Amino acid sequence: MNRITIVCESLTGNTAMLAEALRSHLLDQNVRIFAPAHADADSSDVFFIGSWTDKGDCADATVEFLKKLHNKNVFLFGTCGFGKSDAYYETVYRRFADHLNPDNRIIGHYICQGKMPESVLHRYEAMKAANPESNRWDESIENYYSALNHPNGDDMQALCEVADAALETIKATL
Repeated sequence: MNRITIVCESLTGNTAMLAEALRSHLLDQNVRIFAPAHADADSSDVFFIGSWTDKGDCADATVEFLKKLHNKNVFLFGTCGFGKSDAYYETVYRRFADHLNPDNRIIGHYICQGKMPESVLHRYEAMKAANPESNRWDESIENYYSALNHPNGDDMQALCEVADAALETIKATL
């Protein structure tokens, strides 16, 4: 049985970058990465589960995998286009966590900003053109540009540090 499994669903590659950073960081622990559809909920004692954010929650396949877990140590991670708000990241994390059965133990979490496809910028620009009196779209466009360099090295380092702290809390059980 693998002791640590990373399960990752990534639409644009942002969350996959985080998953790969984790795998590389935890390489000496025989860590493997699976898509939710190919992961075995009974294969590990510890799961690092990552997802892109879809309307403020994790993606559907990740939801289905989270519901399969029982009596596991779980670390949740992910990326979302909207950034600059720890409160929003906390909301996203809570939504991810709500899909877990209560017999699981959440050992940590990490959510960060991720770049968005150019189609999102075009949608924001079209909404601004249709609603020139609204400043809302200016903020969204600014956020789009600030997200272009995420996840970055600082994001991946922070993820690995939070993961190390989480693993320390359960070290005696591994």
